[in-house]
Amino acid sequence: MKIYLTVTLVAASLVAFALIGCSESKIALADLPLAAQTAIKAKLGALPIDEIEKKSEKGQIFYKVEYFKDEMKIEFKIDGNGKVLPFGHD
Repeated sequence: MKIYLTVTLVAASLVAFALIGCSESKIALADLPLAAQTAIKAKLGALPIDEIEKKSEKGQIFYKVEYFKDEMKIEFKIDGNGKVLPFGHD
């Protein structure tokens, strides 16, 4: 019974997530639009990128970039034109 309930809750969460128009997937820097690549490289310099996620919300695509500096995880969001977005955009 617990397994059935868990599976049902997970399925319901996935459906709800899909219905509100949100999606995300991991992506390589080379797969981003050139303007976004250039802006990310300018912002990070030689710091390595930990992860980039391509996200879509209400038809708008943006990228969440994660990296570490001084052992602290830092994230920012950027659109395909290289504009850094406020965190409320998620």
